[in-house]
Amino acid sequence: MGGRIQIGIPGRINRNPHTNCASAVRAYRRHLVSPDPEVSGFQAITLEDCLTTLADIGDRETASALRARYLDFARIDRAIFGE
Repeated sequence: MGGRIQIGIPGRINRNPHTNCASAVRAYRRHLVSPDPEVSGFQAITLEDCLTTLADIGDRETASALRARYLDFARIDRAIFGE
């Protein structure tokens, strides 16, 4: 019986290869039998891709709410720094 383990992290953060999330994914992948998700059952995907897919299959309202809550970094910056 197979399964799939997926890690969802914001792409904006993951695009920098030196972030903790990107480093953790690379470290974990080195211990797998294969880097191919079909073989290993492990796939790293971005939160943006998940939310785009959610909107594409028809739940645009939920995708939009999640995008605003977890990916609106300008909103987070304003809340923290008052900018």
